[in-house]
Amino acid sequence: MAACLAAASPGFAQEPTIPRDTVLLFVASWCAPCHAELRELDAIAAAARPARTMVVAYDDTRATRAMLRDLPPQNRWPINSAADRQRRRALTQAAVGLPYAVLTDGKGKPCAASNRGLNAERARQLLQRCAAGEP
Repeated sequence: MAACLAAASPGFAQEPTIPRDTVLLFVASWCAPCHAELRELDAIAAAARPARTMVVAYDDTRATRAMLRDLPPQNRWPINSAADRQRRRALTQAAVGLPYAVLTDGKGKPCAASNRGLNAERARQLLQRCAAGEP
């Protein structure tokens, strides 16, 4: 009975999904431009509003985890499961390298991406491209 209730309750015991209305910055410790993005995270987040901005570890190395350790939890999309790793892999298929960023729409679907390091202006451009239906 409890299992049925958990399955029927919205937000309870559900599999995590790709964050909605979110700029996802994929970073790794070995990516110098990624470090620059993290230093500009507040400006990027302000420019990306109303979308949120979250950082995603591109790899699962100790160095990349350490790089993200001081970020507030609301600024991280943790990759904690095999399903999360599959989602991350699917989102980065179009990446030609790092830095890489994806903007998701209200359904959690990618609507714009950037293969260049983000700054405030490029974050605004992501939102404009998503609104215009351009990748």
